[in-house]
Amino acid sequence: MGCALSYSYQLRAFIVLEKYFSITLSVKYQMYFIFSEEKAKFHKWLDKVSGAFKGLSPELQLTTFHTLLQQCTPNQRYNISKHISGILYQDILISLPTELLEQICHYIDTKSLVTACCVSKEWNGCV
Repeated sequence: MGCALSYSYQLRAFIVLEKYFSITLSVKYQMYFIFSEEKAKFHKWLDKVSGAFKGLSPELQLTTFHTLLQQCTPNQRYNISKHISGILYQDILISLPTELLEQICHYIDTKSLVTACCVSKEWNGCV
């Protein structure tokens, strides 16, 4: 009798868990669908806003960007600064054509060139 109750209890627990997980999976699937739909709407809206932003004058673009940054929370501003630093702080030397780098290096003394090689791996490869 003890084994039968134990088996019956396990079976009921299994059925309850199965129903819970199927409902949970169903809800997760529905939420995924809703989020996918919302995400598609958002990207459509973002494309429209980006097009309008590109059509603005540089002064209005700056004003728009400044206004949006002011609306952000401190945590959002911190995350923006982390992600945007790679865009803002690009090494101009690396982006120059090789021919132009060679011309510039001809005007720099040897000691300064050796010092420039120590700045970074990229500069060492360029100089």
